[in-house]
Amino acid sequence: MKKNISINFILIIMSFVTKPAVKTIAKAFSLKNTTLDNKFFDALWELFQIGNKYKRDHEDEINKSLNANYFHLIAAILGKKRFKFFPDFFPESTITVNNNVFKRIKTFNIKPNRFRIRRNGRNVWATRGPSKFVIFSDHHMTENDHRHSYFKKNKGLYKEALNYYADKNYGLIENGDVEEYTIFEPTVKIINSYNSLIEKDSFLGISEDIGSINWAKLKEKRISNRIEILKKIIHDNNDLYTLIEDRFATKGKRYYTKITGNHDPYESSNLVDLLPVNMAKNLCDALRINYRNSDYEIVKEPKYFITHGHQFDSTTLPQHAHALGEVFSETLGWTIQGADRIWDSQKTDQWRNSNLSSSFRNVLATADKEGSVSNSMIDVIGEAVFESLMHNHEIAWEYFDSSSKTQAVATEVMTGDEYYKVRHLSETKLVEKMDYYSTKTELKNFKKKTKLIIGHTHEPRMKARKRIDRTSQAGNYLNSGSAGRFENLIWGIELVNGQEKIISWTKEGSSIIRNHWEPDNSGKLIKKGYPI
Repeated sequence: MKKNISINFILIIMSFVTKPAVKTIAKAFSLKNTTLDNKFFDALWELFQIGNKYKRDHEDEINKSLNANYFHLIAAILGKKRFKFFPDFFPESTITVNNNVFKRIKTFNIKPNRFRIRRNGRNVWATRGPSKFVIFSDHHMTENDHRHSYFKKNKGLYKEALNYYADKNYGLIENGDVEEYTIFEPTVKIINSYNSLIEKDSFLGISEDIGSINWAKLKEKRISNRIEILKKIIHDNNDLYTLIEDRFATKGKRYYTKITGNHDPYESSNLVDLLPVNMAKNLCDALRINYRNSDYEIVKEPKYFITHGHQFDSTTLPQHAHALGEVFSETLGWTIQGADRIWDSQKTDQWRNSNLSSSFRNVLATADKEGSVSNSMIDVIGEAVFESLMHNHEIAWEYFDSSSKTQAVATEVMTGDEYYKVRHLSETKLVEKMDYYSTKTELKNFKKKTKLIIGHTHEPRMKARKRIDRTSQAGNYLNSGSAGRFENLIWGIELVNGQEKIISWTKEGSSIIRNHWEPDNSGKLIKKGYPI
């Protein structure tokens, strides 16, 4: 009890400092200056504090779960529950993975373009159409009256791109966070139902300012809430669901795959049942794509393993997201720019304008700040303060117009021009773990390394530099970017006959334009023309 009181005291002091700052930023963005919105903010702040306390109380468990999820990934790629591990300086051991976070795994076995078959008593060469897929992720699609309905600005463009791919016989893979049903428009009913679950102890007659909550009961409330939200999303975007169902999902499992994310986890069958029937049939947590060799043998070594990626994020990993990322989404997400910032048309012009030569940063992101690169002492101090408010996660300062961090906060964040881009998934660590386990587990027997494709970070990646100060590239890691966070700019990945390409779609006037982006050696993706 004394320990909890001391932790609460620290959190109360931090709340006294941070609450006014967060609320000020929120007012610059989506928090309307109304009595009701301010009341909602204050009412949800206590739940946010409970989430902060959970993070501090369970820090070791969170780190252990994050490290365990790398083993879950290896097991999922291998298609095994147990596999051999060959660590340095230790004898080999067997790793057993229970309760794999990749519970629903879908597998494609793809035939080669040219393969031998038996016909009229002899072997002959046969051919088939190309195996083609397109991957989009992170739409964050909401109901129409949601204050963060950013995707509606891209929906028309997305439908045109989907019709193009359907005409060309592509399979569609939607890689998580397609629907946004964890960030909600607060109501008195929802907030009262959540706050009714908060319990407070007392010590020497003094009641705690920060209480606790029954997480199991909160989950029940969440699912009930999310069912109503998802109904609205599907109703308000019925045209898109109908297009996907008719032009992809009804054609068979190879033509449509829906992968769960942290903003659309589909943790309840009651949520799954709301989807059109063929979309629901093709829901999974990860997709393995195996290719068959020229002798028509199944090679059980996936060329691609595709998943959303939140399993490797300390705030959204499935074991603890109920008290971390989901609490943040519910308590603060609606007040700012969702779980991440939005790039409006003015900001995206640098990447989509056909008259401009464009590049996109292509360096693996870290999750923890690695020390300041600022020259100004004020910036060094300011950066430390700002990132401490974000639990020491790396802030993508390069997206701001100002090179000064303090100036960026003063003139861009505090004015509501643009919110922080916070990086809380370490691509660096993920790639390092994949490289290590590819030589220390049964993955070392694969003829070629499996390529991991995720979304979640909203930043496209292909052969990204492992560090800006290094020339080595992550050749087996790709990221599909986002379909809903860049206005009039949709990122994605095409897979054609086992070859991958970062692509983007934009619209100029009445014309839609597709580009592809080639990685160079300096840590950039360079825009190239890609005629339709």
